[in-house]
Amino acid sequence: MISNRVTKLPKGTTYNFVIGHLNSEIKEGYKVLETGCGATLYRDVVKSLEAIYIGTDVPNQHYGNLQTLDSFCSAENLPFADGSIDIVFNQGAIDYMPDLPATLQDAYRVLAPGGKMIIYTYRKDILEMIHENVMATARDWELQHHVFSTQELLDHLAQAGFRAKDVSFELKSWEPGYNIQRISEIAGIYSFFNRQRTRWRVFVADKLV
Repeated sequence: MISNRVTKLPKGTTYNFVIGHLNSEIKEGYKVLETGCGATLYRDVVKSLEAIYIGTDVPNQHYGNLQTLDSFCSAENLPFADGSIDIVFNQGAIDYMPDLPATLQDAYRVLAPGGKMIIYTYRKDILEMIHENVMATARDWELQHHVFSTQELLDHLAQAGFRAKDVSFELKSWEPGYNIQRISEIAGIYSFFNRQRTRWRVFVADKLV
């Protein structure tokens, strides 16, 4: 029995809805891969479920060469064997990945039959606003930013071989923590986040047996 389940991230984060969803999807012993993991904020969440966490990302100016990462690699060229992962998830980074079809295809490759890819991404209008700021600041690591509709992402997932569905839900409350406040202040969009409850989109894609 899992006795040390993490139900809330440390102060300074605002993604407790992700924790709740991961708690419902991850089983004991699973190998769980987070692509575009940044500072590996969900490592302890996965470990508390007695599962194995693997965090991957590319070095960049924002995160640098973090020692907490398990592998520096692109999401479209994962250094893992076919069928070796139970869950691949990505929170707030899929829109920055240069080659979305290749990213989804490689996630499909490394997943075991019956495995899942879970994507947490902002709704389209927020991605459009972020995109405008990204293009204005023109930081190298952000220049591949993409905007996609729900149907476009579902189509990409289907083309990669997944059976995908949109399971988006509205956050019940919005209390900006330090990390999101700093990121959004840098992007010039904190006032927007502070005015509105953010609707995330959540996609679950199954690799059929």
